[in-house]
Amino acid sequence: MNPQSNNINGYKGVYWNKIQKKWFATITFKGKTYYLGSYDNPKDAGEIYLKAKVRIYTDFLEWYEKEFRNKDR
Repeated sequence: MNPQSNNINGYKGVYWNKIQKKWFATITFKGKTYYLGSYDNPKDAGEIYLKAKVRIYTDFLEWYEKEFRNKDR
């Protein structure tokens, strides 16, 4: 699936946070949105989104808990 037509960065699951001045990555899985971190550039955020997308088809929930659940935001 391609990014929405109003997407300015070219990466699905990535958006600019004006307050923190960082690129945020999120992914939605089984109706729940998961925060994948904030990044200095959209490429890094896009790469983590793609990693999460691959994990959705394998062991996403276990990977998410280990990598992101208890990290500082």
